[in-house]
Amino acid sequence: VSAAELVEATRRDWFDMVGLSVGSNLHIEGLASVILAVRKASLNPTIAVMVGGPVFVAHPEFLAQVGADATARDAPNAIREAENLLAAQDRRR
Repeated sequence: VSAAELVEATRRDWFDMVGLSVGSNLHIEGLASVILAVRKASLNPTIAVMVGGPVFVAHPEFLAQVGADATARDAPNAIREAENLLAAQDRRR
């Protein structure tokens, strides 16, 4: 899905969370813009954003730089992080 399609999908339909994967440092700056656009367009004002991929394993500090809510080193940890984000989202509603 392209960035424009993702933004349009969150504008059109309710999503509790989106997940994005990045393979290299070259896409970090662009990812921050995509996440901001998703948050602005989303029908859900508390949409959670998870990021993953090799670049976040090597550089977990990029999480704050792109404005995401969570990342994880592997699939089992990603599931736990997603569950925690959704539980926190439910408490804010």
